[in-house]
Amino acid sequence: MKNILLLIIFVTGMSAANAQSLVPKDTPPPGSVMLAWYEGRTPCRELAAELKLGFREECAKRKLSLIFYVDSTSRKPTFFRMGGVGVRSGTGKWSIEKGMPSDSLAIVYRLDFGEAELYLMKGFEQVLFVLDNKKNFLVGNEKYSYTLNRVTEQRSWDKWRELVHRGASF
Repeated sequence: MKNILLLIIFVTGMSAANAQSLVPKDTPPPGSVMLAWYEGRTPCRELAAELKLGFREECAKRKLSLIFYVDSTSRKPTFFRMGGVGVRSGTGKWSIEKGMPSDSLAIVYRLDFGEAELYLMKGFEQVLFVLDNKKNFLVGNEKYSYTLNRVTEQRSWDKWRELVHRGASF
């Protein structure tokens, strides 16, 4: 009986350890909740250079979706997920810093992709401004800017993707 009990405990422990190793690395840590979701369209080449990504010459814009997660108890940053048309998906850790060359009191979010970092200045609750690697503003063009706007409801991105996959034309 004692051996059976030990075997059950061993198998249960191995199952739990195996289940933890099967969690994808692009999954928010346990206890994380979504803080905010932002979307925007940015010029292609400059952002690709900041993130050390390749790009096609014909790439004019990147549509981005960015979701921030925080610890549900402490509200400290834990994880981010970035995706979009024309850009690979990216996940990683993020942190909050203070200051940039033009504003020592600015709130700056630092996204760590592993091989590259991206800085975003919090304009106010609804807008983030994309910064270069020296924390200076990136300047857009006549069609696209380096701003991300907060999504207040699940809307455009998922709906647009769903319509495109069904063959809708725009």
